[in-house]
Amino acid sequence: MGRAFLFFGILVANAMPGAWAGPVSGDLSRYAPAVVTVEVRSMYGSSSGTGFFSSPDGEMITNYHVMGAVERDPSAAVAFHLADGSVVRDYRIGKCSARYGVDLCVLKLPVYPKAYFRVGAGDSDAGLRVGLIGNPGGSGLRGYSGAVLGNLDVDNVPHVALSIELVPGMSGSPIFSSDGRLIAVATLWMQDFVPVLRAELQPGEKRYLAISGRKVADFQREIREFLPVRAYYSPSR
Repeated sequence: MGRAFLFFGILVANAMPGAWAGPVSGDLSRYAPAVVTVEVRSMYGSSSGTGFFSSPDGEMITNYHVMGAVERDPSAAVAFHLADGSVVRDYRIGKCSARYGVDLCVLKLPVYPKAYFRVGAGDSDAGLRVGLIGNPGGSGLRGYSGAVLGNLDVDNVPHVALSIELVPGMSGSPIFSSDGRLIAVATLWMQDFVPVLRAELQPGEKRYLAISGRKVADFQREIREFLPVRAYYSPSR
């Protein structure tokens, strides 16, 4: 593996875009408090994913498929692991959407995070350098470096193509710019659409898709302006 360098305060390796950095350390202090690992236990089994805070009062965003088992099994137990080591088990669901191409869920946790990502219609032009903090394989938070490779619509929903490899457990991870703007949200649901970019790929090159921050901002705005937060708490276990 090549030498390591600091990117957005995240320790990453420069052997290839998106190389693993190893467990998070103090170098992640700027952004790690905004990221949450998610564990779900239901009648369908156990799964893990990632989420992130999007407001100073505990609003959290992840993928629908990370939380989907909760709607099918009301007795499901969800644990949100914060960067400081604390575990939160109570939450409210604002809105989840399983619409093809959307795959988003907005929650509210009873915490006041030390950091959060600014959601908006940020620049996602090809070549933009981005960072990602995720929970690959349920192994805990790790930092990645990569770039935006392009933009495309999937069923009229804007997506961003990335050079960062996405693996299970990274669903719901924030992809962000150097100034902390949310650029996209990682999703593994849409990888079947990668072939639409195949004509542009070099031999051995892969591209991974994430939901554009523009769509996330629209989804968040709908929650805040039109929909009440449902009083749906997880069982405390």
